[in-house]
Amino acid sequence: MHNVRRSGASTHITLCVAFTLLSSSYLGACAGASTGASLDGGTSDGGSFDANENLDSEAADGGAPDGETRDPDSGPEDPTVVAPWGLTASQDIVSHVHLTWSAPTTSAAITEYVIRRDGKEVARVPATETTFDDDGASESDLGKPTSVAASDETQPAVVEITWGPPLGGKGTSHQYTVAAAYGDRLSPWSSPSSGHRVAPRLTGYVVRRDGSDIATVAPDAVRFHSDTGATQGTVTTPALSVTQTRTDGVLLAWTTPDTKSGAVHTYDVVATYENDERRASDTDTGARGKPILNHCVIKRDQADFANMSAGTVSFLDAIQPSGGLFVTSSATWDPVAGRVRLEPSEPPEFFANPSTVHFYQVTLVYRGGPSVSTTAEQGHPGAGAVFTYQWQRSAADADSSYVDLPGATEALWFDTTLPVAEGRYYRLKVDGEAGFTGRSFGERVAR
Repeated sequence: MHNVRRSGASTHITLCVAFTLLSSSYLGACAGASTGASLDGGTSDGGSFDANENLDSEAADGGAPDGETRDPDSGPEDPTVVAPWGLTASQDIVSHVHLTWSAPTTSAAITEYVIRRDGKEVARVPATETTFDDDGASESDLGKPTSVAASDETQPAVVEITWGPPLGGKGTSHQYTVAAAYGDRLSPWSSPSSGHRVAPRLTGYVVRRDGSDIATVAPDAVRFHSDTGATQGTVTTPALSVTQTRTDGVLLAWTTPDTKSGAVHTYDVVATYENDERRASDTDTGARGKPILNHCVIKRDQADFANMSAGTVSFLDAIQPSGGLFVTSSATWDPVAGRVRLEPSEPPEFFANPSTVHFYQVTLVYRGGPSVSTTAEQGHPGAGAVFTYQWQRSAADADSSYVDLPGATEALWFDTTLPVAEGRYYRLKVDGEAGFTGRSFGERVAR
């Protein structure tokens, strides 16, 4: 029993020594397998490894793969497998994100660099390159002009267009890392750097009416444009009346035209960018308002004669009348009634001195609309519109020595006092308001 226990103890000691030696040998083999790992994460016997997967944990703490941890102060297993440093990602370029980094200082040969965006590999570049342009980074959002508004029938002369600035911005921010490949070995990942693409520089605005360019506006100018080329409103033709009977001059009177607003147009604003990009705004409709009467111009004999303020619809050209009255009459014997019928052939007519006869025309000048003119009308002062009548008869059968017939002051008169077997001459005397007098030619009547 005692020999077996000792033997057993001796055997136990021997096994412990052997196990210790085997463990040392096994650990050395494991270390060699780790050092010989391939770039793809596999071993020298042809296994594979994704640089985006297991090496992430290794890059984070500088240690070995497969979940092993190492004292951070002990450094990497192979001091020649060094990560790049000084990675910088641009934030001010329109077309791409530009990456730069510094090559690691090491005696080992670098074969290429592996670049990741947001944890996913996006490129590999030769060892001679320490820059990379990532044109796959998300594009910036090119904004369109906002709050486009066109005035609607509020301004007679223009349509006013206003708008707000574009609301676009930079592209999505990405996080970049880079690692150096040493043959089939990959270094830890560099410290990350964030970068993004920027929006192109705004170069200006183009204002469009009904799809056609009408104006360009600088990017830093007031976002406003007055479209004077919009269709103006319309105005009907006024009518003019001119007097020919007034004794105090010539009175002109004209009608007020009807007005309508201009045609409706569709407006939008296009933002232009330095890379020839264009972004159009939403549309709005606008129109010029009704033309507004500014003043009136009176022409006399085709020359400007007087200017009148808006709202005026008449004008008196104070000219003294000059001329005379033209009177015609008729005298006939009615044998049945036994009397002479006396009446004017035509109403009395004033014939004006040519120097007082003029042609008049009125032009109405509108703001935000066309100027419109009346037709030219002739006018002159006259003898008035009220006349007094007096029938006269010759004293004998001769065209002379006329005397007033008592009470014969109506335009139509009947004379029952014609002498039997004798002839007499009759005429009509007419007096106007301004002291003008006219007489018809004598006409003989006999029973």
